[in-house]
Amino acid sequence: MREGTAVQKRNMQVILVVDPDGPRRDFARQRLERAGYPVVTASGSDDAFSLFRLVNIALVVTRGDNGLLERIAADSKLTTVPVVLTSPASSAAARRHTVAVREPVDGQLVDAVTKMLDS
Repeated sequence: MREGTAVQKRNMQVILVVDPDGPRRDFARQRLERAGYPVVTASGSDDAFSLFRLVNIALVVTRGDNGLLERIAADSKLTTVPVVLTSPASSAAARRHTVAVREPVDGQLVDAVTKMLDS
């Protein structure tokens, strides 16, 4: 966890990158920072939740299901924080075979299924 960066950016909206793999986490951080986004990182959900107390997190980027989504959903202060899930699948394969639908699904599920079947 990059706590020094987190403390400096306490009042800024930042992106939180969560990934247990250090090189992959650093790569995502570097790419986002080069694009002009302030970023903090965490190696797992415990580190991530520590950062939620220190930093105004605008968006979370996380790889797969590491328990973080359930913890965000269980915290009423965090349920509106958008989450980008990354996948080890190639980006082309991920676009063809994967879609994330936020619960409650309502019409989103039908839209997602239609989009996947029509593509």
